[in-house]
Amino acid sequence: MLGDIARLREQTPGSPDICIAVLDGQVDRSHPVLQGSSLRALWAPGDGAPSGGSAAHGTAITSIIFGQPGSGVEGVAPRCQGLLVPVFTDDEDGEVSPCSQIELARAILLAAEAGAQVINISGGEFSPDGATDPLLERAVEQCRQRGILIVAAAGNDACACLHVPAALSSVLAVGAMSRRGVPLEASNWGAAYQGHGILAPGDDIPVALPGGKKGVRSGTSLATALVSGVAGLLLSVQRSQGLTPNPEAVRRALLESAHPCPPEEGTDCRRYLTGRLNVEGALRHVLGRRPPPSPASHSHSYKGSPMSKRDLDAVDTASLGDAIRHPDLPAPFSLSPESSHSEHASGAVRPSTCHECRAELDAKSAPPAGPPAGKVYALGTVGIEFSSESRRTSIAQSMKNQDPHNLESFLEHLEANAHVAESVIWTLNMDATPIYALLPFGAYATDVYERLTEFLRDQVNGKIHRVSIPGQTAGKTVKLQSGQNLPLLLPQLRGMYSWTTEALVAKVTGPQPTDEAGKQLHERKQQRVFDFLERVYYELRNLGFTSQERALNFAATNAYQAEQVYAHALREGMELHKIDVLKSPVGLPGSDAWDVKLTFFQPEKRLERANVEYRFTVDVSDVIPVTIGPVRKWSAY
Repeated sequence: MLGDIARLREQTPGSPDICIAVLDGQVDRSHPVLQGSSLRALWAPGDGAPSGGSAAHGTAITSIIFGQPGSGVEGVAPRCQGLLVPVFTDDEDGEVSPCSQIELARAILLAAEAGAQVINISGGEFSPDGATDPLLERAVEQCRQRGILIVAAAGNDACACLHVPAALSSVLAVGAMSRRGVPLEASNWGAAYQGHGILAPGDDIPVALPGGKKGVRSGTSLATALVSGVAGLLLSVQRSQGLTPNPEAVRRALLESAHPCPPEEGTDCRRYLTGRLNVEGALRHVLGRRPPPSPASHSHSYKGSPMSKRDLDAVDTASLGDAIRHPDLPAPFSLSPESSHSEHASGAVRPSTCHECRAELDAKSAPPAGPPAGKVYALGTVGIEFSSESRRTSIAQSMKNQDPHNLESFLEHLEANAHVAESVIWTLNMDATPIYALLPFGAYATDVYERLTEFLRDQVNGKIHRVSIPGQTAGKTVKLQSGQNLPLLLPQLRGMYSWTTEALVAKVTGPQPTDEAGKQLHERKQQRVFDFLERVYYELRNLGFTSQERALNFAATNAYQAEQVYAHALREGMELHKIDVLKSPVGLPGSDAWDVKLTFFQPEKRLERANVEYRFTVDVSDVIPVTIGPVRKWSAY
C-alpha cells in the first residue's frame, strides 16, 4: 500500500497550486524534514518554539503530508502547498488543551477562506450518536457546497462508535490498518462510516517530531494524513492533465475504488468501513478509466457493538523514546456504564483543559495570538465572563460579596460604578455559548461600553431578544476562566442594534390595514417574515465570519427586503422553500456582493407551476454591509 503511494508520488510530487490545510497543533517548521516545503501558518497560538504534546502531534501530521524527499520522512505530497491552522495548544503540563467544536468550525472556515482544497483533521470529538454542534455542521456543509474535501479521523476507541466531524456524511472518514491490510485493533467503525469511510495505512508510520527528532507513530491520525496527501496528489494529477481540480470527484474516486472487505471466513467486515485505500484504482477513477465495480464491494452489513475503551490516537507509543500526545477525541458521555467517557465535559476535542493558565483581558495588554484579522457581522446575545477567579472575586467583593454572575445585581453595581465595565470580558453569545470576546476601543470606547450595558439590561428585562455586533477581529484570542479561547472582536458602534423579533417584524411590515381582508393578509405576511428571521437565527445560525454569513445576517437585521419579497409572494399564494446565499454578478469594482435568494413554491400547484426565486443583493466589503438595488424575481424551472 505504501508502495502504491510512492509510485503515485513518482508520477507527481504534488502541485503548488493544490492547497492542503492541516488543522492540528503547532508545527516545528524549522525541522530538517520540512525544509523546502511550502508551508504557511495562519497564526501562531503562542510564543517561542513549538513544544509539548500539541506540537508533537502537529509536526508529525504535517511531516506525513509535506516531508521533503531525502529527508528521512518523505511526505506523500511534498510539493503541494500547506496551510497550517492551529486548533490544539498545550496546558502548563505540556498536555494538549481542548478545542471546542465551535473553535474547530471557525478554523475550518478560516482554511476555506484561505484557499484550502483539502482540509486534514486528525482529531475530533467522541459522539455516540454523531450529534454535532450546528455551527460545526454548517461549516462542514459550507465546505461541501464550495467543493472542499474534509478528511477526518474515525477515532481509536476499538468499538462501533463515532467521532465528529468524521461522522458527518460529506466528510471522508479514515480508519487505520496494518501493513498486512487488516484494521488496527483501536480503529473505530460504525454504520455512519460505512458509506463515507476508508481504511488507510496507520501502523508504524515514519514522522518528524519537534527539535529535529524522528520516530514512528500509529493510529487513525496518521492514516488520515496519508489520505489527505493522496487526495492532494490526485488533485495535482487532474491539474497536470488539464482538468479542473475537483475535490468531490477525488472523494468519490477514493470511496468507489476502495478494495472491499476480503471474503475470508471469520472476517468482521464492519471494521473495513467502505473498504481499503486503493491508490491505483482511485487514479484510474479520476482519469475516467474506472474498472467495473466489484459486486462484493459494499455487500457487508453492519452490526453495532458496545463502547468500552478510551479513545487513544497512538498504538504502542510507550516503547518509543519521544512520547507524543495526540489531540484525540474526548468522550463527553457513553452508552456503556464501564466507560470513562462520562468524566469529561462535552464540546472539547481533547479530554484536557487548562485550569491554571489564565489570560487577562485588558486594553493595554497584548492578548494571545489568534486567527488573522477579518470582518465580522454576527448575531446573538450579550454576556459577561471573567478572565480568572481572582478577577471574579475582586468584583464580587466590590459588590459587597454579591455574585457578579447575577446579572441584575451586576447591572445595579455597574450603574454606580461605570468603570467596572472595563474589568469584565464582554462576550457575544450564541444561545449560552460565547463565540466572541468584545473589546471596545478608540475614541468611542465609552459609548460602546454604554451600548453593551444597555443591551445587557434590556435582555435581563426581556425587552430584546437579539443583537447585531459588526466589527473587526484583532488577530488575538482571549482565554476565559472556563478555559475557552475566544477571538477578540473590536465592535463598530454604528452597526450595533438590538431588537425583539416581534418588534422587527412589526417595523418592517408597517401598520395593520383596517379592512378584514387586508388584516388577514397582513397577519400572514407578519408570520412569514417572522418565520424567515427564525430560520436565520436558528436553522442557519453562524459565526458571521465568511462573506456569505455576513450577508445573511445583515438580511435578517435589515429585514425590509425580506418584507418586500413576502408581500409579493403572499399575493401569489406561495410558501418559502429554501434560503441560499450566492455570489452576485451585481456590484461595483472592489465590492463583495452576495445575493440572498429565497425560493418559493405554490403548495396547491407544486407539480404544475415552477418555483419562483426572489433575490436581493448585499455588499459586505465594508464592516457594515449595505444592500444594493431592488428585489429581483424570476421563475426557476
